[in-house]
Amino acid sequence: MSGMLRIGVDVGGTNTDAALLRGAQVLATIKTGTTADVTGGDPGGFGGGRHCRR
Repeated sequence: MSGMLRIGVDVGGTNTDAALLRGAQVLATIKTGTTADVTGGDPGGFGGGRHCRR
């Protein structure tokens, strides 16, 4: 499987959502609590996989 990967992020007041996409195909999603420092976020991210849906 080839093609450019994209990450979409939506930072909200309560939760931060992210999606990993290849073209129109959603490869994984994650939802985590928004932190006070939104630039820090969840260091586990997609690699941590704790809340990932694949």
